[in-house]
Amino acid sequence: MNRKKKRLKLGKLILFIVSIVIITFGVIFGIKKIFGNSNIIIKKSYDKYLASENNVVSIYEYSKNEDGTEVLNKYEDITRGTKISTKNDKFTYEEKEYTLINYNDKDYYVLSNELVDNEKDVVLEKNKFVRTSVTVYKNEVDSKIESFIKKGNELEILDYDKLLDNGNVNMYKIKKDDISGWVYAKYLVNDEDSALANYNENSVYDTHKDRKYGSRELYGGKASTLDYYPYERVSFEDNKLLETAKSMYLNAGSNVINNIDSYLDIAKNNGVNMIVVDIKDGALAYSSEVAKEYSMTAYNTAINSNEKYKSAIDKIKEAGINVPVVAGIMPITNAKQVSRAVQMSGTSIIPYHFKMMVDAFGDNPEIMKQAGIIYASEQIIDLIANGVKHIHVYTMNKPDIAEGIMNNISEILK
Repeated sequence: MNRKKKRLKLGKLILFIVSIVIITFGVIFGIKKIFGNSNIIIKKSYDKYLASENNVVSIYEYSKNEDGTEVLNKYEDITRGTKISTKNDKFTYEEKEYTLINYNDKDYYVLSNELVDNEKDVVLEKNKFVRTSVTVYKNEVDSKIESFIKKGNELEILDYDKLLDNGNVNMYKIKKDDISGWVYAKYLVNDEDSALANYNENSVYDTHKDRKYGSRELYGGKASTLDYYPYERVSFEDNKLLETAKSMYLNAGSNVINNIDSYLDIAKNNGVNMIVVDIKDGALAYSSEVAKEYSMTAYNTAINSNEKYKSAIDKIKEAGINVPVVAGIMPITNAKQVSRAVQMSGTSIIPYHFKMMVDAFGDNPEIMKQAGIIYASEQIIDLIANGVKHIHVYTMNKPDIAEGIMNNISEILK
């Protein structure tokens, strides 16, 4: 009886093995029937990243012309740093090697040299040129300054900190001669011609050189101050900005304020839609009541009466030139800033109230910092109370000062 059971089990095992062999041969035969007798190689997919010397990478679609010629047509540009998959299938087109990739579940081709294994290696640029003179920082995490490099210089790219959402670099680590450090990428361009655009052979910015009013030259200001970085225009729903601004600058002299109608005629005849008027030109532009509290000297030496200055501003607004005026406040939070501010402004007049504060607290950095924040807060409160709606605070990369001011006026801003 036991022998019969063993033979039965052995027979079942043999039958199972034979079944597996038959099924395996059947699968292989079926695959060969479908794909022919060619050798079948299943390729493994690899994750890679799109890399470029610019912020985007071009991807291409494969097709054939009517005569059977294989072509690649550009499909779109996508942000460098994008992760894709590939089986490393190659295709040569117009003497350039392309690799087949899968992106968003569709197959495209991309230049083989624009694929890298590591995400950190997606930035391929090796040099850049300075378009706007740049500050070189010691590192990428704070505002400690290493040096300064002028417009037009070529920089060697050593590293970068991070990519922005559009594929552009935030900061590059660079080297120029014996200078090395970190600079903001937005001030750099790819070639020397772009870096020096709008400059003549003497490196002078003279776009406005030939502008005239009648027979009088209108040079547009000191050339070296006109080359600003071209920031993209922002837009606010409650404060529409001018699409094109044609500006006139007026100093605070009494001959200007008393003859404002003549300047408005010039503005009208030349399409001016924005006028900048000094509120302080060495001395105060007008005898502000606010100045009386802090410095009688400043009040008594004002260039114009409050009434005449206000009348000129009202005429400017009536002429349809009403771009909001932004008041600038620079908090003075250490004693060294006072001498620097006096030197830059060209005046020796220091408001009495402010001088007393510096004399009392200038030797104690923490107390002086707190007093400076309070003083700046009081200035802002006074401006808001007098109807000023736009205030720019120059915190000079010191967010704790901005935070201190915001805490002092938080309820007023609600």
